[in-house]
Amino acid sequence: MLWPAPDLPTRYTPGHMPDALLPCPSPAPDAPQPPDAERVRGRAFALAAVIQRAFLEQASLPAEQYDEYIATLRSWIAERSLGSAFEADEQEFIDTPQGQLDPKETSDATWLSEGLGVLAWALSVADLPAHDEQVDLFALHEVLGFLDDVPPTLEPPRLRAPAELARMHGQLVGIHWRLREFRLRPGPLDFSAFAARRLAFGRFDIDLDGVALAEGDLAVDDGPLQHAHTGSVQNAASIAFERHRAIEWLADARVAYARVDTPT
Repeated sequence: MLWPAPDLPTRYTPGHMPDALLPCPSPAPDAPQPPDAERVRGRAFALAAVIQRAFLEQASLPAEQYDEYIATLRSWIAERSLGSAFEADEQEFIDTPQGQLDPKETSDATWLSEGLGVLAWALSVADLPAHDEQVDLFALHEVLGFLDDVPPTLEPPRLRAPAELARMHGQLVGIHWRLREFRLRPGPLDFSAFAARRLAFGRFDIDLDGVALAEGDLAVDDGPLQHAHTGSVQNAASIAFERHRAIEWLADARVAYARVDTPT
């Protein structure tokens, strides 16, 4: 999919006139539909709630303490009228009684924090850590105002400019591609030179400005990818997948978040 051009409006409001003569055209049925800032904030809160539920499951709290935590979470969701921000599977996940969640689904849900980091970045309230460094979930909760009465930094929510989102999209796609490629064909690659040729993945150029490299390749464990510990590479790949999913959803929110494709 193509990201909307930075110099064109990404959303149309009924009655908006782009110039004095022509009415605003309706988007083509198959045109990407980026979410507005309010929807991105709602998606961030929904992910934060799902992640919180997953950690509550892993904590194996006494029943009374768990009930208190989950009651607070549900009350906060209701008070902020966030019900519509949740996808059906997410609401079911939160409502599942303690001790009955699938362990793999619970583990997968904790990784959603990496996508949450991308949404927080898009809302201009957090920086995104390096590609092999996990986000600080507690810090994200603080800047997003998760479970607070009033989110201090998101009133009103604002998204980064389309050009910034497009640049991050190309970067995250490129990083994810390199890690997938390495899994299929382990070995060195002059990733810097490869990206400099402005080759595109799908239709997106790779922008490695600010990405840590070593010997021309993607850096993991402060060295070239081929010398990194297997566990570190797997960790970076998991980070890359979740961040790629989030940036794809920011490009086109027609598909449910859980079903967003991550083509490389």
